Amino acid sequence: MGAAALLERAEEIKKKGNALFKAGDYKKAITRFARIRAYTWVPSGEARQYGGMGANASREFQYAETETQQLTRLDQIACGNIAQCYLELGRYRKALDFNAKVSGPICDRGCESAERQDREAVNPDLHVKALSQPSRCLLAMGDLDGAKDCVLRALGLDPQCGAASHAIRHRRGGRRVHAVRRRRALRARTAFQAGLRPAGTSRPAPFERGI
Repeated sequence: MGAAALLERAEEIKKKGNALFKAGDYKKAITRFARIRAYTWVPSGEARQYGGMGANASREFQYAETETQQLTRLDQIACGNIAQCYLELGRYRKALDFNAKVSGPICDRGCESAERQDREAVNPDLHVKALSQPSRCLLAMGDLDGAKDCVLRALGLDPQCGAASHAIRHRRGGRRVHAVRRRRALRARTAFQAGLRPAGTSRPAPFERGI
């Protein structure tokens, strides 16, 4: 199948996946976006990471450079959309796995690996968006510093990135949620300790409270 036919078929599937995502049917949307990769993952180069038929297939298909770029971009869009679906489903590890297919594994801001990922990104606009998306996953998993790193990397590459600005708002909201949860936990602990004290006894010393 030629590149033009692959692109046409993949675009049709992507439209159906987008419609399912907008309708909130994230599980079905994942299956649609995953089908896109049946048309793009060999020419995008990912098949070369695997042995057997994938490696053989990658040698059989020959595409012009511009065609390969188009197919690679569509493959990354599919992975990013799958990651977004898993994020909405609360499956944060899976979301991070698919997001890494676009931006690479999460790295600390300023480290050599992060700088190489940013410098060698095939599609810089998708790379920036993919850096912003994990922040919501990391927030939900309680990693505030990791979420901050992802957002700052994205803004460092594109100060006008709308996805990064949206992620900042999520991070601020996440910090407030964590602060509220911490206060509630402290109040619950204090109330529990107070209930354990016999009536008329004095408040325990700080050492006894352990706080």
